[in-house]
Amino acid sequence: MKSMEPGSSVGIRRAIIVLAALTGILFAIPQAIAQSQPSFTQVLEAARKEGELIVWASSPGEQKTYRALFDAFNKRFGLNIKAEFLAINATRGRGRVIAEAAANAVTVDVMGGESADGVILMAKAGVIKPYPWVQVFGKEIPNIKAAMYDDVPELSGLSLHYFDAVSGIVWNPTLIKDEDVPSRWTDLTNPRWRGKFALNSFIYSPLDQTAYAIGGEAVLDLAKRLMENRPHLENGSPAVARAVSAGTSPMGVSSFHASERAAVNKEPLKFKLFADVIPLSPLNLYVIEKAPHVNAGRLFAAWFAAEGVAVAEPFEPLPSTTDPNSKLSKMLKAQIEATGAKVAKPVSAKAIDDLVELRKKMQQVLTGQGG
Repeated sequence: MKSMEPGSSVGIRRAIIVLAALTGILFAIPQAIAQSQPSFTQVLEAARKEGELIVWASSPGEQKTYRALFDAFNKRFGLNIKAEFLAINATRGRGRVIAEAAANAVTVDVMGGESADGVILMAKAGVIKPYPWVQVFGKEIPNIKAAMYDDVPELSGLSLHYFDAVSGIVWNPTLIKDEDVPSRWTDLTNPRWRGKFALNSFIYSPLDQTAYAIGGEAVLDLAKRLMENRPHLENGSPAVARAVSAGTSPMGVSSFHASERAAVNKEPLKFKLFADVIPLSPLNLYVIEKAPHVNAGRLFAAWFAAEGVAVAEPFEPLPSTTDPNSKLSKMLKAQIEATGAKVAKPVSAKAIDDLVELRKKMQQVLTGQGG
């Protein structure tokens, strides 16, 4: 064999061939990435072929709201998708979805009303994965940028924020005078209110969320004292609001949006923010990775978070603190200025993990298994 000098014609030709091959590879990488990310048109047409959509959410939670949403969604994109809505709380739906995903038999496309810790749990279970929402839908649905949930960096791309659950005291003005209504979490431990208020049966949520502001030990102590005051337990915060407006309990702990929903329905229910610690939970939508109608689910989730909330508002308000001029934002600002109340909300994955561990301890305490 003849040796090949670097400057020989054979060497130059081979170098050109190698360079061309490398250039082709380099150009192929972004092309492959682009091909792996669907276009809006591809998602839309795939959704059209799927023809169905299944949504689980506790908020909004009424069929009339979803009928309006589904009609507006189909009209917006020229679709005729048959949609089904089930009022399933995300906290109670997670286990079912994880089990279905493990068996490759998922029956839901979109989950709504999910908290930050729920999003992390579902991501760790491999049920949901990051998705390029803005890249796929940003041109056709520009407002989707505002729906990106970035309060906790680790959750980027996993879900879409569409409203905030801000909690406080709700009461029935036909059963209790406004001036007599407690203002602080600790007020509810007063023997005066023994057996006269309602709480969420799931570890008194959103009491657990106050740990973001006051720490886990303080929450555990408060949970014990509240338990001693024998609250009425209801199946979720919306159920607390319904019980109070129905007169089952004179007052309880529920959300601003539940009170606004009651106002739309002209129910006897009032609301005020806590004067000590205000739980604020950003609530999200996400699409199950193995969903039976994954494209319809992603199109709906993107549209709902960016545009659909306005459709739901006349039926069931979905308030957000992202708008400084909203009724909720103004109320929150006024309460903080007047009372010095702390806002308790998730800001990191570590804080969320700590909250998950705290819930286990709270469950033990409230079921008599802990000290």
